Amino acid sequence: MIISDEIFDETFDIHTDDPYEKSQFFRNKLAEMGKIIEKKNELWTDGPEHRSVVEFNILEVLDPYSHVSVNFLMNGLKESKLLQISAKIETTTTIKEQGFFTSAFAEYYMKTSYPAISKMCRDRANAFKKGIEALFMAKKN
Repeated sequence: MIISDEIFDETFDIHTDDPYEKSQFFRNKLAEMGKIIEKKNELWTDGPEHRSVVEFNILEVLDPYSHVSVNFLMNGLKESKLLQISAKIETTTTIKEQGFFTSAFAEYYMKTSYPAISKMCRDRANAFKKGIEALFMAKKN
């Protein structure tokens, strides 16, 4: 059983002289929110365009079955002095039902623990959302 809920999905366009440097600045600021799981950190300086891609997640585990994931993709183009940031916040609960006992546990978890954990996930996701909006809206031109 997988229950997933998308809380936030927004794209921010930020004008800056050095998009890669600014993406590293944002990554470091966002690291204050939680543990960063880096997926991609690339800078292309050869050819007519200088581009960068920085992709990472912030993951907060609330219990063995539920977590909040904040996913970032930052694409920079130095010539146009543009950094485009996509941010998505999701809550996910996963219980692998492989037999009678895990099915019984899944039913028990959904009745007893899930309502409180779901509220905790939403509260944490909203805190992430406020932090993201405060950081990126202040930088938006």
